[in-house]
This record gives sequence, C-alpha cells and structure tokens, in this order.
Amino acid sequence: MSDKYNAAEGAYKIICHELYKLNIYKDNIKENLREDLINKIDKAPSIFKGLRDGGSIRLFENIGIGTGSTADQFTEHFLPKLKKYFKNIYSSSKKTTEKLESLGFNVANAGKEHKCDIPLDFYVDGADEVDKNKNLIKGGGGAHRNEKILAKKALMFICIVDTSKIVNELGKFPLPVEVYKSFKYYDHELLTVYGKVTPRNEESDRGNPLYDLHDTNICDDPHITEIQICNTKKVWDVGLFTAASKKPDIVVIGNSRGFNLL
Repeated sequence: MSDKYNAAEGAYKIICHELYKLNIYKDNIKENLREDLINKIDKAPSIFKGLRDGGSIRLFENIGIGTGSTADQFTEHFLPKLKKYFKNIYSSSKKTTEKLESLGFNVANAGKEHKCDIPLDFYVDGADEVDKNKNLIKGGGGAHRNEKILAKKALMFICIVDTSKIVNELGKFPLPVEVYKSFKYYDHELLTVYGKVTPRNEESDRGNPLYDLHDTNICDDPHITEIQICNTKKVWDVGLFTAASKKPDIVVIGNSRGFNLL
C-alpha cells in the first residue's frame, strides 16, 4: 500500500479507537488492530476523555472531510466503514462533495461548503507541509479557507500526510493567499514582503482570486506570519494553519511500514 493509504488508515484507526473507548464501536476488532492502536495511540491523552458523565455516553455524530489526494484515500477506503457512526458529513470543497456523493454519502453542506454551523467530532485532511510543531501549509487545491472553517469546528483535527510533507521549516511549498473577489485587480505588491507572488489561473470555490507566495519568508513563529498576512489589506485568508487559527491535534505520517504519529 502507498504511504498516503497508510496515513489514511492511521486516521481510521484513531477514530475507531476513540469510538471503542466510549463503547460506541461495536464491530469485531481484530486483535492485531487493537494491539496496533494500544502501541501507537494510547500513549497520547484522548481529546474525548471525560465525555462520559454521570453514566451517559456522548455519541459521535459529525465528521468533516478535507480536500486532496491523501484525504481522498481516507474517503474512498475508510469512511465507508465508519458511515453508520456519523449522522452528518461535512465537505471542505466542491471537489470533495462530488467525491463523497459519488460514493453514496449525503453531504450536509453540499453547495455551501463554506458553512458549518455545528461542532464536528473529527476533521480529517491532508497538508502540503508540516513542521515539527504541527504548523501546516495547506491550500494547494485552493480550498484552505473552507478547510480552516471545518478544522476550527472539530474537537479532533487529524492531519494525514506522507513523509515527503514533513519539513524543518515551512515555506518551500507555495503558500496560497485568497483575496476578496471585489478586488479582481488586486495589487499583489502588498504581499511581496513575504516572497515572490504569482497569480493562479483558477479561483477558489467562493469565486475569489488566488495567489501563491514562493519561498515565503515565514518567521520563527508561523502564527505571527499567519496573522500578519490575514491583516494585509484585501486578504481573505492564507493557507497557514497555526495556533492563530487551528493546528492539527494529531498528525499521522504514513510510511512504507505503516504510520507514525506526531
């Protein structure tokens, strides 16, 4: 199996384990799966610890799905196994909605992928770069604004990547910036302080212009760079996921042997 598949399987196992610990997951779980979960996941404290109060069990209902080739591995191979455990599935892009609907899923925010008005239990998505502190660059597909909305709504944001996405410092991958569509002829010179700017031919799902920053000058604290770019005149959002918005709770790194956690 590919590294992306193994990362997606890691996310599936994490979700199964959370369901299992709350006595929600009732399917037969192979012993080797449980051993794998115990060895790799149990060492980390559960985000859902304490949800069982007064003998009642909080049932999972909502999951969000990201955009990109690694997220597609999760959607195609593992989300169908979890379908009966979730009442609502939220999509981060038109492309993801099409993928989900082609697999027979009902998408709660179809046609309104920029909206999510309820808390999500899980959000599963990939990334273009991940540093050691779990800061991300996302948005190679131009869906970073919608992805950020869903990530912020999630109790557990699981980021799934292969080893090629792990970097010492963010910035080598082009950093996407979305500007308001009312500024079609945006003066992108405002962004040159952060790196070389190139416009994209395509627009975001919202119809907004997209730009890429190359060899981005990201400071030692990426969340400061995220705040600074978002505060730049006419900028709608940037593809940085840091403490200023939402970092993943767990990063699953797929490799030839399976997966590791960050």
